[in-house]
Amino acid sequence: MVTPSPRFLRRKQAGAYLTEKYGFGAARTLAKGAVTGDSPEFHKAGRIVLYTREALDKWALAKIGAARKSTSDI
Repeated sequence: MVTPSPRFLRRKQAGAYLTEKYGFGAARTLAKGAVTGDSPEFHKAGRIVLYTREALDKWALAKIGAARKSTSDI
């Protein structure tokens, strides 16, 4: 029987998910972003920060810029 994936991910799990899927977004990046406002939407359960996969995907895709052919492209 396949175990369904949890609805919410804790910060460490969220960082692993982002790193595996997009190649960036470690748990420390998420922690800093939660302080500076540059983070995916999150929920709190007491002191625990929880993320949904949808919020993580939306944040990561917003971070990825358009395709370029040269580093001098604006």
